[in-house]
Amino acid sequence: MINRIKYLMRLRKQNDAVKIMGILIVAGIVSALSILYHTWGIYHYVKNPAEYELSSDQIITGTQIKTLLQTKNAVRVSRQLNTSLTIKYRGKEAVVDAVLLSQEYIEEMFHTKLPMGAKRIILDKTAFDGLQQEWSGDMDGSAEIDIDQAESGAGLEIRYAIGEMPSDQKEDGEETVQQDQPGRLIVDEAEGLGVEGLICLAGTESELLKGASSVRAKYSGHDLDGLQVERLRKLGYVITNEEMIIKEAYEMERKLLHIRYGLMILGVCLVSTFALRKWGNIIREV
Repeated sequence: MINRIKYLMRLRKQNDAVKIMGILIVAGIVSALSILYHTWGIYHYVKNPAEYELSSDQIITGTQIKTLLQTKNAVRVSRQLNTSLTIKYRGKEAVVDAVLLSQEYIEEMFHTKLPMGAKRIILDKTAFDGLQQEWSGDMDGSAEIDIDQAESGAGLEIRYAIGEMPSDQKEDGEETVQQDQPGRLIVDEAEGLGVEGLICLAGTESELLKGASSVRAKYSGHDLDGLQVERLRKLGYVITNEEMIIKEAYEMERKLLHIRYGLMILGVCLVSTFALRKWGNIIREV
């Protein structure tokens, strides 16, 4: 075999057919590797969990939650309440947008168990970086942020207050803005979320039952035919994170296009190589 290869390498310099075959073989190998690479990307996308933020023009009912859980590939569903948080740390504060979700949903999202006691506010690295910038802008040199503690299970000790809620979401006599409460800030990454800048905390059942007009639904994987998204629209929901879904769909189309052209190039290379091998005089000499 080695002698055969050496012989072909010598003949490559003497015969144009062998040169062309060499180019075709290299192009075929490159095309095959490209096909495998983009196929793996699509497979990973399909198998990776998908999460949708859905909004409705009414308060989410228990029947709607059950219906979503019964849709194909649904894993977990939670009412979602969008709000603002005032987070205070060592005398400095920042106001951020956050979402209240059910405790079960957050625990599954971050693969953790929320302990009793002070509330855990969980945010990703992007959101924490933004929070640090707001805090650092007002802090003097003595007020350093303990980043290591924030990224550990213990979390950063803070105080927080949930911002104003619409009047139809408040109980009779409830304060517009809640008083400061002790809490812990934990930096973590949600698996397969695909969204940066998330800040969330567990809402009480009464808060979510009375005030949530949006819902967050997790599915075991993405679909390539768009039927999963279409089913959600038919149920009457507006997909809040549709921009991300469109971006992902465009990326998958791009990968599919790479695969199609890769297959075409590979096919041409194989046919041309076999033709040269069959009819080329130099191959018969080998």
